Amino acid sequence: MGLLKNYLGNQWNSQWQAAGFTGGSLAMPDDPLPMLGELSAYFNEHATQQNPQLGITAAACQTRKTALTLARAEANQGVQALGGAKAANDAAVKTLYKRMTSLRSELDHLLSDDDPRWYAFGFDRPSDGWGPGPVEHLVLTPGGAGMVFADWEDARRAERYRVFKQVAGVDTEPVEVTSTATDSQYNLSGLPSGATVTVKVVAVNSAGDGAMSATAMVVVP
Repeated sequence: MGLLKNYLGNQWNSQWQAAGFTGGSLAMPDDPLPMLGELSAYFNEHATQQNPQLGITAAACQTRKTALTLARAEANQGVQALGGAKAANDAAVKTLYKRMTSLRSELDHLLSDDDPRWYAFGFDRPSDGWGPGPVEHLVLTPGGAGMVFADWEDARRAERYRVFKQVAGVDTEPVEVTSTATDSQYNLSGLPSGATVTVKVVAVNSAGDGAMSATAMVVVP
């Protein structure tokens, strides 16, 4: 636009309309596509006003118009593809829901309320109620000096976890180090190097505490 001001003036006037500025202003429009076409035609008619060194030519305007048109077409195709994928996903979810509902109904006739095989099918046991499931596969890994990394599997229906530690020769009983862990992992720090520490974890939700995990043990680095 700065180049054209040398020929059409610093303020908008009727001459600017031929270059695509038809709105009574020199502000760039939200949609540049029509203007690119107008500019291309303008530079074809006023070749001496082009600046090839700066890439301001009729051909450059046309190239950008073509690229923008293709990009919009690809974007529209992407939107259509996304819509098709969502429809397919919604249909698959609906089918899955029906099948899982039928499976649950069938299992009600085949399994007792406390049969652990409920978990194999991805369901809570009817006997579990609303409380969190047990914390399983608790593993302790030595970290830096005085640090131990605890990791366990996500407990069913857990909203948070309580972590307990007991240092041999220091703690007479397990000591709660946090009651607000929201991830199934926790870093214990400030432990005495060389000491043996045991850790237990309990899952918690609004219904209360779950069963205490099995004890894990490690020597503090």
